[in-house]
Amino acid sequence: MLFVLDTNVLVSAALGEGVCRTVFDAVQRKGQIVRSEKTFSELVETLEKPRLQKYFTAADKIDFLSNFLQLAKPVITTETIMVCRDP
Repeated sequence: MLFVLDTNVLVSAALGEGVCRTVFDAVQRKGQIVRSEKTFSELVETLEKPRLQKYFTAADKIDFLSNFLQLAKPVITTETIMVCRDP
C-alpha cells in the first residue's frame, strides 16, 4: 500500500512523540511512503520557517530529511488534483 503524508503530519512526526509520529511509524510498517519532488521541497521549506526554529536543531532537520529521503519512494507526478483550497 502506498501512502502520501501531508507536510504538517511530517513536521509533527519530526518533533517526536504524538499522534503524527505514531501515524508515521505505522505507515512505514504497513506500506510505502511516497514523495514527489514538490512535496519534498515543501517539507524542506516548512522546516526552515522561523517559527519552527526553536523546535529543531540543524542536525535534527538534516537527520529527519535524510531518513525521509531514504525511506520514502520517489514518484513523478503526472497530474495535479485540487480538492481543497490549501495548495
